[in-house]
Amino acid sequence: MSRGSWTVRPMPLWDADDMEQRGGVPASTSRLSPGRRRVGLIGSVAGPVVFTLAVLPWRGDADLGAVLPAYFLLVVVAAVLGGMGPGLLAAIASFLLANWFLTRPFDTLAVDRSDALAQLVVFVVVAVLVSLVVEAGARTRAVAARRVAETEVMSRLARSRVGSTSIEEVLTETMQLFELDGVVFTPPDGPVDAVSVGVRSGSEPTHLIETTAGSTLETWGTPSFADDLHLLRSLADASDRAWHEQLLEREASRAAALDEADRVRTALLAAVGHDLRTPLAVIKAAVTGLRSDEGSWADGDREDLLETADDSVDRLTSLIDNLLAMSRIEAGALLVRLEPVALVEVVSRVLIDRDDVTIEVPDDLPLAMADEALLERVLVNLVDNAVRHGGGVTEVVARVQADSVDVAVIDHGPGLPANRSSDPFTAQSGSDRVGTGAGLGLAIVGGLVRAMSGTVEATSTPGGGATVTVRLPVKAP
Repeated sequence: MSRGSWTVRPMPLWDADDMEQRGGVPASTSRLSPGRRRVGLIGSVAGPVVFTLAVLPWRGDADLGAVLPAYFLLVVVAAVLGGMGPGLLAAIASFLLANWFLTRPFDTLAVDRSDALAQLVVFVVVAVLVSLVVEAGARTRAVAARRVAETEVMSRLARSRVGSTSIEEVLTETMQLFELDGVVFTPPDGPVDAVSVGVRSGSEPTHLIETTAGSTLETWGTPSFADDLHLLRSLADASDRAWHEQLLEREASRAAALDEADRVRTALLAAVGHDLRTPLAVIKAAVTGLRSDEGSWADGDREDLLETADDSVDRLTSLIDNLLAMSRIEAGALLVRLEPVALVEVVSRVLIDRDDVTIEVPDDLPLAMADEALLERVLVNLVDNAVRHGGGVTEVVARVQADSVDVAVIDHGPGLPANRSSDPFTAQSGSDRVGTGAGLGLAIVGGLVRAMSGTVEATSTPGGGATVTVRLPVKAP
């Protein structure tokens, strides 16, 4: 959105139906359209002339009191169509035509009868008064229509729920009401956070309205009427309220996000406590046993204890790596380098020492756009999770789609628990599978895949188990 200008155009007489059709605020004066004024002016002259020519053949027999009401009707029609000016012009034209052509002596402005003179004078006075009354009625209707429109606008803004009306909506409402090309709202913080709607047509604003809170509302274009400025000030105050309500909404959303992050972090720390303590306890027991002076350990038993401690260290290292990766994902500090990657090579490196996983990855798969190191972490987490909880043989299957490459890790275990089935790739749910500690494995998978512009989904494996499918975009040809 950009900055704008304000244009005030002539408007016809306004009533409730006009406001609904036009959608703007009517003027408080009876400003008529140029076309309507032209019709009124033409009628103010043409009407009396045509009527005079029509009755001229019978002027000797026609009574002046009988023809003056017809002239009076023409004056009323001219005033209604064109306003006070055409009404007065019709009254003068009717007086002159009736006096010259229809009042004895004919073809002169002299009047030889006092009753005829009285009729003409009364006609002119009444015609002028009617023109003024019609004009005053038009003004009253315009003022009433404007008050209704102003009340409706301010009532609608007042009824809106706090934070439900944005500053952009208020500015757009202002543009529609006054037929503006654009407005600019500048909050107290300065022009850096200014909000603009429309196109600014000049360098200097025509109107600069300041609110009590220090905000400003600027417009460009034709100077406004006093009543327009009154409503514009009210809308400037409404813009200021909408701005501050928007700030409150942002602060509330930020606070809610921080609360949620704290809750998730607390839940994660509580959940990983078990996974951290278990390998530490195993390592402690193995080291304590090996250092014990009581008895001697056979070479096979010593080797088993060392292997157990080594496995626990690897498990602990993997858990800490996952925690660090999760913190980087949540902080938005994850570095991603997308490049063409051969999936068959990545899968082979990840599963080179695994004899409990079957691989079905064609050699002719197109290159996928991914970060090779992050993709390896994704596959390691998915395979470890599937082997640990799946039972039976775990499968890794890759397929090419129209514009992506899918890698599916399939297990035949109990499947995902119900509390994680809606979104298993977040840390909020607490655990990867029933009975495990941390919800880091799948949560990290989801974060890493999304960072690589891919998608991930979990479905049920036919016959039982879970299938996690990672979808990555293919390299553009």
